[in-house]
Amino acid sequence: TPNAATPNPASRAPVTPIPAAPSFAELSERAHALPTRTKQVRELTSSIDQAARLAAG
Repeated sequence: TPNAATPNPASRAPVTPIPAAPSFAELSERAHALPTRTKQVRELTSSIDQAARLAAG
């Protein structure tokens, strides 16, 4: 029998799949939902919107 003290790499916790990156639309939605509408946030939101339009074709 294999040594019980030696950890078996196969018996470790399953690897959780990396969630898919949020879409531009999702990012845009999140940016628009932010309560603080600072200048940077507005600029970020507009650039995300622009990227979303480009991605959408």
